[in-house]
Amino acid sequence: RQSITQQLADPHTVTVKAGYASRDFITDASSEWAVLERPAVLVCGDAIASFRELVGTLEKLILSRTPLVVVAPHIAADVLATLEVNTIKQTMRLLAVICDEPNLRTVATGCHAMIMDRSDRQSGYLASDHLGRCERWISTATSSHLIMTAVTTKEPA
Repeated sequence: RQSITQQLADPHTVTVKAGYASRDFITDASSEWAVLERPAVLVCGDAIASFRELVGTLEKLILSRTPLVVVAPHIAADVLATLEVNTIKQTMRLLAVICDEPNLRTVATGCHAMIMDRSDRQSGYLASDHLGRCERWISTATSSHLIMTAVTTKEPA
Protein backbone atom coordinates (compact mmCIF):
# COMPACT_ATOMS: atom_id res chain seq x y z
CA ARG A 1 0.00 0.00 0.00
CA GLN A 2 2.89 2.35 0.67
CA SER A 3 4.17 2.03 -2.93
CA ILE A 4 0.67 2.80 -4.24
CA THR A 5 0.46 5.88 -2.02
CA GLN A 6 3.82 7.05 -3.39
CA GLN A 7 2.70 6.39 -6.97
CA LEU A 8 -0.49 8.40 -6.41
CA ALA A 9 1.65 11.38 -5.42
CA ASP A 10 3.93 11.04 -8.48
CA PRO A 11 3.49 13.98 -10.90
CA HIS A 12 3.52 11.54 -13.86
CA THR A 13 0.41 9.78 -12.56
CA VAL A 14 -2.65 10.55 -14.72
CA THR A 15 -5.71 11.23 -12.55
CA VAL A 16 -9.33 11.57 -13.68
CA LYS A 17 -12.50 12.29 -11.73
CA ALA A 18 -14.20 8.98 -12.51
CA GLY A 19 -14.19 6.01 -10.16
CA TYR A 20 -15.17 2.36 -10.37
CA ALA A 21 -18.71 1.66 -11.58
CA SER A 22 -19.41 -0.83 -8.79
CA ARG A 23 -18.00 -1.81 -5.41
CA ASP A 24 -17.76 -5.37 -6.79
CA PHE A 25 -14.55 -4.30 -8.55
CA ILE A 26 -12.75 -3.45 -5.27
CA THR A 27 -9.61 -5.55 -4.84
CA ASP A 28 -8.46 -4.13 -1.47
CA ALA A 29 -11.36 -3.98 0.98
CA SER A 30 -9.55 -2.00 3.69
CA SER A 31 -8.61 0.89 1.37
CA GLU A 32 -11.62 0.41 -0.94
CA TRP A 33 -9.30 0.57 -3.94
CA ALA A 34 -9.74 -1.35 -7.17
CA VAL A 35 -6.22 -2.08 -8.39
CA LEU A 36 -5.16 -3.85 -11.59
CA GLU A 37 -1.54 -4.53 -12.51
CA ARG A 38 -0.50 -3.98 -16.15
CA PRO A 39 -4.03 -3.87 -17.58
CA ALA A 40 -5.16 -3.27 -21.12
CA VAL A 41 -7.48 -0.25 -21.28
CA LEU A 42 -10.49 -0.15 -23.60
CA VAL A 43 -11.71 3.43 -24.02
CA CYS A 44 -15.24 3.60 -25.49
CA GLY A 45 -16.42 6.84 -27.07
CA ASP A 46 -20.08 5.92 -26.66
CA ALA A 47 -22.27 3.88 -24.32
CA ILE A 48 -21.85 0.12 -24.12
CA ALA A 49 -25.33 -1.22 -24.82
CA SER A 50 -24.69 -4.96 -25.15
CA PHE A 51 -22.17 -7.48 -23.91
CA ARG A 52 -21.55 -8.47 -27.53
CA GLU A 53 -19.53 -5.27 -27.92
CA LEU A 54 -16.93 -6.63 -25.49
CA VAL A 55 -16.81 -10.32 -26.36
CA GLY A 56 -14.01 -10.14 -28.96
CA THR A 57 -11.75 -8.09 -26.71
CA LEU A 58 -12.48 -10.22 -23.66
CA GLU A 59 -11.77 -13.48 -25.52
CA LYS A 60 -8.33 -12.26 -26.60
CA LEU A 61 -7.40 -10.99 -23.15
CA ILE A 62 -8.69 -14.02 -21.23
CA LEU A 63 -6.32 -16.25 -23.19
CA SER A 64 -3.35 -14.04 -22.31
CA ARG A 65 -4.59 -13.51 -18.73
CA THR A 66 -4.35 -9.75 -19.22
CA PRO A 67 -6.57 -7.64 -16.92
CA LEU A 68 -8.94 -5.16 -18.60
CA VAL A 69 -10.18 -1.72 -17.64
CA VAL A 70 -13.32 -0.71 -19.57
CA VAL A 71 -13.88 3.06 -19.66
CA ALA A 72 -17.14 4.37 -21.15
CA PRO A 73 -19.62 7.22 -20.72
CA HIS A 74 -22.33 4.66 -19.85
CA ILE A 75 -22.52 0.88 -19.44
CA ALA A 76 -25.90 -0.84 -19.67
CA ALA A 77 -26.99 -2.44 -16.39
CA ASP A 78 -26.93 -6.01 -17.78
CA VAL A 79 -23.44 -5.51 -19.23
CA LEU A 80 -22.17 -4.10 -15.94
CA ALA A 81 -23.73 -7.03 -14.08
CA THR A 82 -21.96 -9.50 -16.38
CA LEU A 83 -18.62 -7.78 -15.79
CA GLU A 84 -19.26 -7.85 -12.03
CA VAL A 85 -20.06 -11.57 -12.08
CA ASN A 86 -16.90 -12.34 -14.07
CA THR A 87 -14.90 -10.36 -11.51
CA ILE A 88 -16.54 -12.05 -8.52
CA LYS A 89 -16.05 -15.52 -10.05
CA GLN A 90 -12.47 -14.52 -10.92
CA THR A 91 -12.98 -15.52 -14.55
CA MET A 92 -11.03 -12.41 -15.45
CA ARG A 93 -9.57 -9.39 -13.67
CA LEU A 94 -11.85 -6.55 -14.76
CA LEU A 95 -12.67 -3.00 -13.83
CA ALA A 96 -15.41 -0.78 -15.27
CA VAL A 97 -15.21 3.01 -15.04
CA ILE A 98 -18.00 5.41 -16.07
CA CYS A 99 -16.33 8.52 -17.46
CA ASP A 100 -17.48 11.73 -19.15
CA GLU A 101 -16.07 13.09 -22.42
CA PRO A 102 -13.20 15.28 -21.16
CA ASN A 103 -11.99 12.52 -18.81
CA LEU A 104 -12.31 9.88 -21.59
CA ARG A 105 -9.87 11.89 -23.67
CA THR A 106 -7.51 12.28 -20.71
CA VAL A 107 -7.52 8.50 -20.16
CA ALA A 108 -7.01 7.78 -23.87
CA THR A 109 -4.10 10.22 -24.09
CA GLY A 110 -2.58 9.07 -20.80
CA CYS A 111 -2.46 5.37 -21.69
CA HIS A 112 -2.12 5.74 -25.48
CA ALA A 113 -5.50 4.17 -26.33
CA MET A 114 -7.69 4.80 -29.33
CA ILE A 115 -11.24 5.81 -28.50
CA MET A 116 -13.34 3.00 -29.97
CA ASP A 117 -16.94 3.34 -31.14
CA ARG A 118 -19.72 0.76 -31.00
CA SER A 119 -19.35 -0.44 -34.61
CA ASP A 120 -15.65 -1.26 -34.11
CA ARG A 121 -16.37 -3.01 -30.80
CA GLN A 122 -19.21 -5.06 -32.27
CA SER A 123 -17.22 -6.10 -35.33
CA GLY A 124 -14.39 -7.31 -33.12
CA TYR A 125 -12.07 -4.91 -34.94
CA LEU A 126 -9.79 -4.12 -32.04
CA ALA A 127 -6.09 -4.68 -32.58
CA SER A 128 -3.95 -4.85 -29.46
CA ASP A 129 -2.46 -1.42 -30.26
CA HIS A 130 -5.96 0.10 -30.05
CA LEU A 131 -6.02 -0.72 -26.35
CA GLY A 132 -4.19 1.48 -23.90
CA ARG A 133 -1.66 0.26 -21.36
CA CYS A 134 -0.45 1.36 -17.97
CA GLU A 135 1.71 -0.18 -15.27
CA ARG A 136 -1.04 -0.01 -12.64
CA TRP A 137 -4.62 1.29 -12.57
CA ILE A 138 -6.08 2.38 -9.25
CA SER A 139 -9.71 3.43 -8.82
CA THR A 140 -11.63 4.68 -5.84
CA ALA A 141 -15.35 5.48 -5.75
CA THR A 142 -14.66 8.95 -7.17
CA SER A 143 -11.36 8.91 -9.07
CA SER A 144 -8.98 6.79 -11.13
CA HIS A 145 -5.21 6.93 -11.36
CA LEU A 146 -3.07 5.58 -14.20
CA ILE A 147 0.44 4.76 -13.08
CA MET A 148 2.83 5.04 -15.98
CA THR A 149 6.42 3.79 -16.22
CA ALA A 150 9.10 3.85 -18.89
CA VAL A 151 7.76 0.49 -20.12
CA THR A 152 4.19 1.75 -20.60
CA THR A 153 5.05 5.26 -21.76
CA LYS A 154 5.47 5.43 -25.51
CA GLU A 155 7.88 7.88 -27.09
CA PRO A 156 6.30 10.36 -29.50
CA ALA A 157 6.85 9.54 -33.17
